[in-house]
Amino acid sequence: MESLVIEGTAPPGWVDLYLNDTFLVRIESSSNFQYTYPEFLRPGTYQITAVATNKNGIQSSAVKVTFTVDPRAVTLFGMTFPGWAVYTFLIGLVIILIILVIRFLRRQRKFDEHVIADVEKVEKEVERTADQVEKDLDQAVEEVLKGGDEARLRQMEHELGRKIEEAEGKAKKDLENTLEKIKNHHSRRRNKFGIPRLINLLQRKKKEEKSDETGGKNAS
Repeated sequence: MESLVIEGTAPPGWVDLYLNDTFLVRIESSSNFQYTYPEFLRPGTYQITAVATNKNGIQSSAVKVTFTVDPRAVTLFGMTFPGWAVYTFLIGLVIILIILVIRFLRRQRKFDEHVIADVEKVEKEVERTADQVEKDLDQAVEEVLKGGDEARLRQMEHELGRKIEEAEGKAKKDLENTLEKIKNHHSRRRNKFGIPRLINLLQRKKKEEKSDETGGKNAS
């Protein structure tokens, strides 16, 4: 809310001010005068009347000024703008901000889906490789078992243990390199997926193989 300030020029003496023909105040004048109306004005049209009287008692003609109090008007930086223009600008600004937030959230969601898809692709590749290794090992063991050579069986057991360790080391290194590529590709956000989740698959495969070997020995 802004104050109503009445100011003007008049010869030395005094000035009587009226608001809608209602006397307001008498103020002294020395070429210039100023008065601030202390009360709140409701929206509407008003008329200010000023009558100056000099030191000799000579009264001037009444000067009337009409003005309108518009509650929709907004004053910014000393300038008055129509309320509808200011409110339209603010609403437009809010809409733009909402659109920017929605676009940001969509990009984040697409980014997360892209990262998850890459990790799942790596997991499937590891699982496929592990399955193929398991099939090859089973085939080799079956061929040795059919021969019935005990010395060869022991050598095969030792060789398989060494091959499994080498395969795990190579798989772990390949996984580290692949995950590092994913992190570099998605550098905007730190990847929350770690190597243990993928290594667990190989460890589970190893346990299953040992369990199968133990069961085969007990059966024999």
